[in-house]
Amino acid sequence: MTRYGCAAAQKGNSEALARRHFLMNRTPFELYDTLADPDCQINLIDDSEFEPVASRLRARLLDWMQQQGDPAAEALDRPNIETAQAIHHQLDERARRLAGMV
Repeated sequence: MTRYGCAAAQKGNSEALARRHFLMNRTPFELYDTLADPDCQINLIDDSEFEPVASRLRARLLDWMQQQGDPAAEALDRPNIETAQAIHHQLDERARRLAGMV
């Protein structure tokens, strides 16, 4: 969510609030077979057949995020709701400061 989206959600914009709710409550990882499922309707992340692919991609993503200094890498490395919410709160506060709301 962009800083403008965060600002709009903070002001009560229903569309922005819905987007924020979606981002906060969706599954943390998604994996789709875009050839067999081009509309990405079936999330394969919990399918044991695709676990090796998911693990490899998750490790590559974590490495890249750490190289970029992404503060959300901590939430990716230790996936639990408390860590994810804490990181989201930090990013939300940062977006508000950048938008001049704090």
